[in-house]
Amino acid sequence: MTDSGRDPELHMTSSDAAYDMHTSETFVRRFSEISNDNEAIGSRLAKAIEAEILPRLLLVHREEQDESTPIGEINADTVEQFTQHLINDNAVAARQMVDSLLEEGAPLEAILLNLMSTAANCLGVMWETDQLDFASVTIGLCRMQELLRSYSIVGDHTFRRPRADDPSILLASACGDQHIFGLLIVAEVFRRNGWKTICEPALKAKELAEIVSQEAFSAVGLSLATTVEAADLKKEIDLIRSKSANKDVKILLGGAFVHQNHEIAEIVGADLILTDASQAPLATRAILADTAIGC
Repeated sequence: MTDSGRDPELHMTSSDAAYDMHTSETFVRRFSEISNDNEAIGSRLAKAIEAEILPRLLLVHREEQDESTPIGEINADTVEQFTQHLINDNAVAARQMVDSLLEEGAPLEAILLNLMSTAANCLGVMWETDQLDFASVTIGLCRMQELLRSYSIVGDHTFRRPRADDPSILLASACGDQHIFGLLIVAEVFRRNGWKTICEPALKAKELAEIVSQEAFSAVGLSLATTVEAADLKKEIDLIRSKSANKDVKILLGGAFVHQNHEIAEIVGADLILTDASQAPLATRAILADTAIGC
């Protein structure tokens, strides 16, 4: 239980219970807003796909596996078939493919990286080359969000609940950034590594400041896929620090824009840039340890 009496595990469950309706509708609405500016659609959609579903953001589940277990094969034909199911809005068939691969021994990490990520890139290419319309791409991406949700550990009682002494993190989009999927992936990574995790992709800076004022998070992770002014980002970070119940809170930055502009971390006063989701919990624990020993 946190300082405010709010249980992150319960909060995650209630947030994710509303995911199927709220997050998917938000995703469609935000992509629909992009469509109002025809000249910007191509670049914005490409950036969104790059930021949300790149392999770096999909290194989520590292599972030990018996070497004698046959590995489910994910080849070009598999990707093509999966992509067609997404295009045709056949969520049942897409899920059956994933389940079959898991039964054949494919690690979930490989499915996220080699199947979903590749399919997402295929959708982007097909849209850019006029093989698909905007609606079909949006539907396909939404279906992959739903698949990610269904394989989340939230509600999976085989994973332990975070302990009182486990670190905690609040994950959010920075400066009104509109991407969602990548943030959900990163949240899943932290949860699977034992962190008390709250993911709030749609909140404004003042709302985030209110949350951190009530709960002493170990870290706050902000994601940026699109260009933002350094002054605006610094203003948001300064507000979070000033209101935080944890005066040593660590600020993490991630997303396509940050990956391409590493120097912004020093400019805005962030503590760490995350470039690999699979290593994010370990890297964050390291900077927390440095603070604990006075480094």
